[in-house]
Amino acid sequence: MNIVDVIRSLTVLVWLVAIGLLVLFVIRATRGQGGGFKGMIGLLGIILLAAIALTTVSAGLVFIQPEERGVVISAISPTGYRTQALEPGLRWIIPFAESVITYPISKQTYTMLHRPHHRNKALCGIIKGKGNRLCKCTKSGLTLNSIPERIKYTPLPVQMCRG
Repeated sequence: MNIVDVIRSLTVLVWLVAIGLLVLFVIRATRGQGGGFKGMIGLLGIILLAAIALTTVSAGLVFIQPEERGVVISAISPTGYRTQALEPGLRWIIPFAESVITYPISKQTYTMLHRPHHRNKALCGIIKGKGNRLCKCTKSGLTLNSIPERIKYTPLPVQMCRG
């Protein structure tokens, strides 16, 4: 649990207390128990201001993990996003005007299915059609319907912000 999660949890707790005090205020007002309203209104005002402040702070704080980078989507930037990716750590964005999408930068594996093409029979062996699929016959007589290929790559944070 990082500091952003703690602040968000505290924000929820303060909002629950504010709603609870508001309900208590309404119940006491409907029963005619008007004593101490001024103190209760002041307390409710302070708690509401604290809830609004904590909501704003929690909307502006972002924690980026060490194996991630963040792309900031911005409503005030001319391009619609910040050109620099957010580095790991606790970062500040403009509350309610920007949001962050995090991307892993650790090594990733992309698996794609390669179907042999029929143009180069010398390199690919003998190609036979089976319905809509192509298969490859190896020199030893085995039939391969498809050849999986795996590519390991690491995303570059500089290129994450480019369109």
